Amino acid sequence: MYPINRVIKHRVEELGLTKKEIAIKMGYKNLGKGMSKIHDLIYRDYNSPYFVKQFLEVVPVDEYVLELAAEATESILALIAKIDKERDRVEDHKE
Repeated sequence: MYPINRVIKHRVEELGLTKKEIAIKMGYKNLGKGMSKIHDLIYRDYNSPYFVKQFLEVVPVDEYVLELAAEATESILALIAKIDKERDRVEDHKE
């Protein structure tokens, strides 16, 4: 789980909000779909900037904490991309 997801999970637990309550506040008409996306954000590595922005309008997180978590997440994603690129390069040389 990425740092941004962990911060969001902690905040939801801290506020005692349910996925259904959040989906309703976010304006989802299809609550099942909204709850599924919220679940993925809280408990998995779902990291859509647009969705996170919408989510944070309903579940506020301290801006400083959020900024640190976002930077850490971006660093991790960049490192993963670099590792994948290097892995592909090595595989290409094996062939």
